[in-house]
Amino acid sequence: DDLLTLVLEVGGQGYLGSISQPKLPKLDGWKDVGTQSKTEAAGKSKSFGGKKIFEVLLRPEKTGTLTIPQITYATYDTEQKKYVEQTAGPFQVQVAKGKGRPLLIAGSTATPAPATAAKSEANAPQFFGEQLAYIHPDLPTFAAAPTPLYRRDWYIPICLLSLAWVALAGLWRFWRNYTATHATDLKERSAGGKARKELREAGSALHAKKLDEFYLKLGEAVRGYLGVKLNRSASGLTLDEIARTLGERGVDAETATSTRDLLETCDQARYMPGAQTEDSARELLNRAESLLKMLDKKIIAGGKAK
Repeated sequence: DDLLTLVLEVGGQGYLGSISQPKLPKLDGWKDVGTQSKTEAAGKSKSFGGKKIFEVLLRPEKTGTLTIPQITYATYDTEQKKYVEQTAGPFQVQVAKGKGRPLLIAGSTATPAPATAAKSEANAPQFFGEQLAYIHPDLPTFAAAPTPLYRRDWYIPICLLSLAWVALAGLWRFWRNYTATHATDLKERSAGGKARKELREAGSALHAKKLDEFYLKLGEAVRGYLGVKLNRSASGLTLDEIARTLGERGVDAETATSTRDLLETCDQARYMPGAQTEDSARELLNRAESLLKMLDKKIIAGGKAK
């Protein structure tokens, strides 16, 4: 009818909170009712050492000689620098048959008055038999851990997007440095494309029979092209200066003279309206396109031959 308390004490130096309960072997003939623990620190802090006490309540399930097997507990020996095992037991307990009375779970602690036997019996312990239910604290509940960031679907795309932004920033910086150091070269390379675009605009003006606008755009296209290629201001280039500079850059006299005559024709047509016809204007446009192709091959930057 009695419960057996098995006391396990683990002591030493260090943090007592890290001591776990020794694992019990299989207990034949015993029922583990529950365990409670307490810590007895050597000082005010658990880190100074002391001992931790585990009290295991066992209830015998049969009579006779019952054995509690040997209990083993492994600890780390800092001097030997290895794990060592401490053992205790086995223990033998003689269990006799009880009187079959139910367990005592409630009773009065008041001292009965010697007045009457009825009052004494009223203060006697009350028994409720097998209605006894041991109270166990509710176990804590744990929510599922959230999915780590690196396992979420959007993690890898975000990382790749960040790398893409870094790459774009690097390319943008490279391009800015390149355009700053090669501004002249880039301008010369784009001069032909810009001039051809302006020639197409001049052709549109000719198609609309706007001859004044046609000669203006045609002259500006050729002068702008020469200004970039010769590294001069287009508005300040005179016809004689154009012919002389082209010769210095390796252009033959015939091409230089043809360029000078084309620009002179554009200037005369602007100041003498009606002197040119649409056919002559169309022929001048074709000459300008052919001249630009020829100059692309013959103009040499810095006056050095290819």
